[in-house]
Amino acid sequence: MKRRDAALGRGAATAVFALGMVSLALAKPAEARLLQIIHTNDLHSYTDVSADEPTRGGYAQVKAVIDRLKLEAEDRGIDSLTMDGGDYLEGAIGYLADHGKGVFRAIDEMGYDAVTIGNHDWLMGPEGLDEMLGDVRPRFAFLGANFRTHDRNRNVARYMQPYSAFARSGEQVAVIGLTTNEILYSWRAKEGFITHPAHEAGEVLKKIRSKYKYIIALTHLGVSEDKKMVRRNHGIDLVVGAHSHTALHKPVWEKDQKGNRIPIVQAECHAKWVGRILADLRPDGKIEILQYELVPVFRDGPKDPAMERRVADISDTLDAQYGARWLHETIGVTDSPLVRAENGPTVWGNFATETMREYAGTQLALDVAPFSGMELPAGPLTRADLFGAYPRAFDFSDRYGWNLWTVKVRGWILGLAIKIAVTQGFYFSTAGVTFDLVDKGGGKRDIENLRIGGKKLGWFKLYDLALPEGIARGAMGISRALEIILKDPRNTRVPMWLALNDKLQRVGVIREQDWQ
Repeated sequence: MKRRDAALGRGAATAVFALGMVSLALAKPAEARLLQIIHTNDLHSYTDVSADEPTRGGYAQVKAVIDRLKLEAEDRGIDSLTMDGGDYLEGAIGYLADHGKGVFRAIDEMGYDAVTIGNHDWLMGPEGLDEMLGDVRPRFAFLGANFRTHDRNRNVARYMQPYSAFARSGEQVAVIGLTTNEILYSWRAKEGFITHPAHEAGEVLKKIRSKYKYIIALTHLGVSEDKKMVRRNHGIDLVVGAHSHTALHKPVWEKDQKGNRIPIVQAECHAKWVGRILADLRPDGKIEILQYELVPVFRDGPKDPAMERRVADISDTLDAQYGARWLHETIGVTDSPLVRAENGPTVWGNFATETMREYAGTQLALDVAPFSGMELPAGPLTRADLFGAYPRAFDFSDRYGWNLWTVKVRGWILGLAIKIAVTQGFYFSTAGVTFDLVDKGGGKRDIENLRIGGKKLGWFKLYDLALPEGIARGAMGISRALEIILKDPRNTRVPMWLALNDKLQRVGVIREQDWQ
């Protein structure tokens, strides 16, 4: 009953939006130019269901919502501009289907006018991205003003644009694409580089401000970085954002360099929402938001038949790559839900890191909770479930995801890293490490009584540490200094997925009391 009431409430909100659209369309002054802006972000290859809400998501459902919104606007004489803020590739196992091309084709068929590249869209490396672009040849404007790569990646050079302009509502609307330059990800651009987004936005604005009256920034920066980018520039009328997975049910406003209030919107992640703006392209060059909402996407909602077939093709491709019987065989059971360890220890975080420590033969193991994927309910677990719960892979040749790596690290570095993470509100999953979380009040936390293997941390002692490939290779790629801090990095050649698979088959049941 509660879910039905909630659905009715959301349906009523959508009806109010549609009614308001009718009223505005009928009552608008002769000079008003209404435009509907539809946006999504951070889909992360969750083609069938959201990572953490089993009743939400699905690409076929998203496509049905987008098409409905377009049709509603068209019936009222209102143009639409449809865009995605990036991170549509790496994130779920569907990403590996046909070397990413299955999901890329789905995105190309979604009906977007513009898509910005996200950090998870280049983690396979620029060569992999170049291959995908050459095969799929996207029909949308593929944007990334601050993304650079080697000249030999000709398809990236051909399709990647700093901005694109669209004729809508009798006007030209320019859309600039910007992506994150965070060092945690930018190293994967290899011989290319990613410039500072706020600076690059300024450079593009210098070239196009006099040419286009209306300018939208389609960004993959996160809300806080969007605000910084707005403050450092002027000439942007609207920011459609991504990266921080933030559900903004109302626009966030930030003043630009000249004191103009600029709206920022974002539609969370994993195909749970489709954002919809009804805007007025004002004669003075401002984009005024008249109405805004996040439209929920339900897994049991209407589906676009063509996209449903595309999603089925992705699933069939994965079955062919891994073997359907092997991939969907039940290999164990969990008696409690497996959720990400984002705010403190969880059964899944403890199970995964202990598996890492055991198979790498180290004193301790460490992982970053957001690298986990699907949150799984209690019950039987298949290999597909297990892989979905840790869906990380760099290269498409990594058939079984990231390998386990080992490094040697001094105790004081370990202690400092864990302390900084905890005090900044971040959490590492760990094995072989214990500490007490201390509430300092006001939302602040600290750690005490840090021990390795039950013994007090030796500040200058070298410890053997197991890490997932993403952290180890990332550290090596980020800075030569980290190569000195993290000594003797080694690839164990043990794939994370197969280690988890073997561990689960041996224990049979993941019992909550064993992994608290």
